[in-house]
Amino acid sequence: MIDLNRIYALEMMRKRRIADTFPAYRTDDLVLMLDGIKNQRSGGRNASATVWEDLAGNMDVTLYNATWGADHAAFTGADNSYGLGAKWTFTGEVTIEIVVSAAQYTTEQGFAGWTSSAGTPTRPCIASLNGRMYFISAYSSYVSDVITPSFNVITYFGFTLNLCRKNTVAYSYSALTNPVGGTTNPFRLAMLAGSNNTNRATTGLNGNIYAVRVYDANLTAEELYAHWLIDKKRFNIPEE
Repeated sequence: MIDLNRIYALEMMRKRRIADTFPAYRTDDLVLMLDGIKNQRSGGRNASATVWEDLAGNMDVTLYNATWGADHAAFTGADNSYGLGAKWTFTGEVTIEIVVSAAQYTTEQGFAGWTSSAGTPTRPCIASLNGRMYFISAYSSYVSDVITPSFNVITYFGFTLNLCRKNTVAYSYSALTNPVGGTTNPFRLAMLAGSNNTNRATTGLNGNIYAVRVYDANLTAEELYAHWLIDKKRFNIPEE
């Protein structure tokens, strides 16, 4: 029998733990929280970790051919340099935030999310297409007006279904298709891939990921801005 009281108590403990460690980040509706400074749920950091622990406690991300810097995980962009998590079921809204720097923004390059190369699955993810950063909320439903980031510059992106923030600049756009339901594939970090869940040549991130947060909710403009300010200070992100 499911003990709802115990489930509730564990959820409250999880929220308090995150709130104590990161007092200004939103904890409600948090699906995934990867942090390059504190990559373990203990609040510490393991410089040789092959698993990036999800501070939200939902899905740890196994790393393949990644290395750790002082505040980030570094990926090569070559075959088999990526991270792999788990599937998730969304209720209909989604926000993905990422702090990242890249050596290039290729025609097709995955950063973070539940990507898929074919069909019409739920696939909320952040990717670069034709040199620009995009938020894809469902197959063929994506943001198309995001300015190209500068190479090798740490940048914060926060994408909801109707708003994007890039550091100090906010962009609004028509609401995308809601990614309701279960994802077809597991969470992928620093890559786009086919059905075999391994990195595909030329579609992996050549760069560093400092933080990833995913919410099963649309964060407000004020929340995205607040998170940008926190990340700016923690990861020394330039204004633009």
